[in-house]
Amino acid sequence: MREPMSAVLRREIDEVRTRGRTVVSITPGPDELRALGWNFMNRRHRRAAFDAARVHTPAAVLRALVAADRPSSTPPPP
Repeated sequence: MREPMSAVLRREIDEVRTRGRTVVSITPGPDELRALGWNFMNRRHRRAAFDAARVHTPAAVLRALVAADRPSSTPPPP
């Protein structure tokens, strides 16, 4: 189920970018995906996913903002 939803998100991002807009996409990392489990709509996993996101998100946002402000040929920071 994730792949079709990811494909929709990628198409929407591409559409917005073709209009000349900068898009910063923050998506779940491996820890969040593990916490969510295969059924990401299961409410019992919400706390674990939230806790994992609190750890992952600040660095992901910083990387995305730096990448959005940098020419595409420059590699992202670690």
